[in-house]
Amino acid sequence: MEACDYRIHSFLAKCLHQLANTDGCRPCMQNAAFQLALCHSFGFGVARNESECALWLDRSGRVRNDMTAVLERIRKEEPKTHFVSWLASLGYRNDLPLRYSRGGMLGAAIEE
Repeated sequence: MEACDYRIHSFLAKCLHQLANTDGCRPCMQNAAFQLALCHSFGFGVARNESECALWLDRSGRVRNDMTAVLERIRKEEPKTHFVSWLASLGYRNDLPLRYSRGGMLGAAIEE
């Protein structure tokens, strides 16, 4: 996901926010709140913010140890060494910083 356009990260975080604020399926809302807490914990699609992380973690009904375990699993995952090359072979572009700079969006991408 780190190779994706920052706008995709922002869009995913906004979708999670909407899901976490619904009155429908409670487990769905809690799962979205937990994922939003993860986003705030390391700045995926939103600014890194510990107080927002704690708020969403509380709303998820989960505890800090749950989040720590998930983050540890993410850290231990073996990255695919040729992932970016594979995406490029499928037609995805991997020159995002240059494209953002030329399009005047670099500042917005850095803020995300």
